[in-house]
Amino acid sequence: MESLNLTGQQKTKKKSEKFQGTIYVNTSDFAVIKIDYKLGEDRLGERLNLKALLGFKFVETHVEGSVLYAKGENNYYTPQYIKNEKRFYLYFSRPFKFIKNLMHDDDEKKVFKFKFKIESDTSTKEELFFISNKATTEASFEAFKNIEKYKQDQITAYNPEIWKDYNIIAPVEAIKNYHINE
Repeated sequence: MESLNLTGQQKTKKKSEKFQGTIYVNTSDFAVIKIDYKLGEDRLGERLNLKALLGFKFVETHVEGSVLYAKGENNYYTPQYIKNEKRFYLYFSRPFKFIKNLMHDDDEKKVFKFKFKIESDTSTKEELFFISNKATTEASFEAFKNIEKYKQDQITAYNPEIWKDYNIIAPVEAIKNYHINE
């Protein structure tokens, strides 16, 4: 399968443009097979700044991802792999002060106050890999019964034998080097 790289506009030019990326198109049937995207240079994602009013600020500083599409049995392209990475900054600062509402003449005015401040720079990475895609009919949807407990395999190290029956993409080095020290 040969693909064509349609790069389009690499840098965001208008203020309203947040993302830039690359679209890969299959030359045999002109289907989109891959999309790479990221925030443009000097662009910010979602943000909320109530620092002056409530002492709270949230800013997405980095968003990057990819979507790979695969042709299914019904000749439709469906997502096979989705990756999304985000980095955000969080700031919270609030002074608290507790005082007595009712004062008596012999009471001392006791005040309890403290300042609370949290700053965080956090990153997340989400990856979804679809092993199979099948169309759902109304009958199969109605017949589906949710299981309360699912079987989970605890894996302490990467094992290629687990994936031998599946047609998957090659694992990255981080997955190959995965292990848990017990």
